Amino acid sequence: MGSSHVDEIVDLVYAWIELVRREGVRGWHYDEVARMQGLGFRFQEESLPRSAVVAAAERLADYPPRDVLRAPYLMESFDESEIRRYLNHLDPDNSLVSLSGPDVEGDRTEPVFDVPWRAGPGMRPRPVDAAFALPDPNPYLPEDLDLIAAPDSPEAPVRLRTGNAVEAWHAPDTEFGTPRARVSLTMRPAEPFDADDVVLATLHAELAEDAMNAHAYPARLAGLGYGLGVQWNGFRLRVSGDHDKLPRLFDDVLKRFVGMEVDAGKFAIARRELLKGYANLSRERPYRQVGDALSRLLHPHVLPTDALEAAATRATPETLAAWRKDHLMGMGATLFVHGNLREEEVRELAANAQQSLGIIELPHDIPIARRMQGSRRFKHAVDHDDAVYALYIQGESEDIEERARVDLIGRMLTARYFRELRTERQLGYVVQAYPYPLARHAAIAFIVQASKVGAMEVEAQTQLFIEEQRAWFRSLSVADLDEYKKGYINVLTQADRNNAQRASRLLGDLDRRVLTFDYTRQIADAVARLEPGDVANAYEELVDPARGNRLTVYSPGKPGAAPTDGESIASIMAFKRGVDAPAASVR
Repeated sequence: MGSSHVDEIVDLVYAWIELVRREGVRGWHYDEVARMQGLGFRFQEESLPRSAVVAAAERLADYPPRDVLRAPYLMESFDESEIRRYLNHLDPDNSLVSLSGPDVEGDRTEPVFDVPWRAGPGMRPRPVDAAFALPDPNPYLPEDLDLIAAPDSPEAPVRLRTGNAVEAWHAPDTEFGTPRARVSLTMRPAEPFDADDVVLATLHAELAEDAMNAHAYPARLAGLGYGLGVQWNGFRLRVSGDHDKLPRLFDDVLKRFVGMEVDAGKFAIARRELLKGYANLSRERPYRQVGDALSRLLHPHVLPTDALEAAATRATPETLAAWRKDHLMGMGATLFVHGNLREEEVRELAANAQQSLGIIELPHDIPIARRMQGSRRFKHAVDHDDAVYALYIQGESEDIEERARVDLIGRMLTARYFRELRTERQLGYVVQAYPYPLARHAAIAFIVQASKVGAMEVEAQTQLFIEEQRAWFRSLSVADLDEYKKGYINVLTQADRNNAQRASRLLGDLDRRVLTFDYTRQIADAVARLEPGDVANAYEELVDPARGNRLTVYSPGKPGAAPTDGESIASIMAFKRGVDAPAASVR
């Protein structure tokens, strides 16, 4: 652990400072940074107006009004003497080393937080023979900043014929006037990952990212970003930034993804961090833990934490090496490219992925949430005195019309549920109701965390609230409903502010296999068609207990009284596999 190597860390920090002092003050390095700062100012993407105003106002304390917009980016001239003046202050006599952690012992107690602490002598660095080297000129700095010829009004992504098994989608787009692009390569196995697959894939991705460390710093200085992630349906490799050197970065990440060697020491660190992450889920706020259990029950490929912890415990460098041989080659792949990259460059990226990974054609698995057949109830005990109650009510189907109806109902209930249970009845300090679409099923969810009453009382009050809303929905006028519809339609049809938002939206549609790339527009159009009678009827059908479309997840807390609605679920895995299905719907 790092706390046992503080002396060595201090030694290495000062060894690096000394190297910079001797060899690191270079004009060409300043020029590189100044160039990227200038490009950052020239091609900055639109932010929220409120954020821009706050940032400018805060800078007025340091800069004259004429400079508040450009000051963070401004580098006008290389001044070696000034840089060395700052470097000369980086010595042990000006340093304060702080160490905090659960094992730190102290001889005094901090009065506010009641924690032990102590002050010790300054730490003097020792001479150390470190194999440090200053970076060479940045290979990722962009040279070509020209914008490609793209439609004035960006069109839907187009699938390209690549001559290989990689499914490639291209969305050329320069509407925001920047030379940036985003590349996403989704690699999916023939079968969804089980717990061992998820753990080993996560460890592989973590170690592959670690193998990119030598490239990470220059890439990020050059305005590029990358990431490797694991999803229920495989891996996702992402690179983004100015288009010029993006293919090179994609190639570098792909090489480490395929060719990374498993180092036992780094594996141990990655596994320890993974286990810590799983353990920390039990330290989340109680209502978040219950919400997490709800999603793990319903999503067919999101696995319970205990299964993942067990898989991480038995993972070894040897099992990872064997897994990589069996799983990294022969996956299906979808390549999505948005922004300032040309069609021929997209084809080259697809060819690179094909050659590196041996991609094969595989069908797309679009997950569907577990269909509720009878009301069910699951106890997810949280180590906390508060009680937590979550109720999931599932819609009838996965079509757009049902999604529009149920989502609108969920949004209409949000403020009413909070006001009734939190403001009027003071039942909990976390009181939420909202649309809860998950894995192609529309739904609404209610969740309460309470310290003074048990989950049974919250259940009773929630059921009473649900019943009372029938009359309210029946009383809605056209004008009343239009206000709710306009609010939701505005959210659904909000214009993209920048490349990142647009790429994320289009990629989301691709993941859903909505290849018209207008999913939110479809929902908005369906919402616009709704009449008061449609919404009232939809609510009646949605909350009808006879449909058996409810799932309750709860933690009893100190009050201890449990909800009663539905048949008990033994475990998340049993429910996911359908081996504990009730004989009939239970009230």
